[in-house]
Amino acid sequence: HHCSATFPVHDSAKPLRPQASISAGAFSAMASSQLLAKQDHELLTTLELDDLQAHVKKQMEEGFCDSRINRAIIRLYSLHPDELDEDVVVNILALSLIALPEPDFFTHLCMIPQALQDSERVKGLMEVETLLQAGKFGQFWERTREADVAE
Repeated sequence: HHCSATFPVHDSAKPLRPQASISAGAFSAMASSQLLAKQDHELLTTLELDDLQAHVKKQMEEGFCDSRINRAIIRLYSLHPDELDEDVVVNILALSLIALPEPDFFTHLCMIPQALQDSERVKGLMEVETLLQAGKFGQFWERTREADVAE
């Protein structure tokens, strides 16, 4: 289940995001609709990263998976590893389980650093995904009750 990839390092002296960025708490329905209206290539800027990450929180709270936005976040993290937020990645992986049998889980998994793939939280999600794919739902529920793998 492991993927290896190299991640470019951002070496510019200027910050990737402006200092006065919108906080996750300021994320609104209007910001959400503005994000959803953007084309995929328009999402590949760190200027919207706070809004994108807030959208992941909204997905977790409301129980839906927005594969397009989540994929954009994972792409941004692969381009700008210094911006990577482990909690957001783990939540995106957990959300991608909702999208099964779509390949979102492994698509995202292959785009994150190996060190994160080897973390206990991600390994737990990999076990849960395997149980789901195998139709072992009793074991799936037992495993998810053992430990809260996502926030």
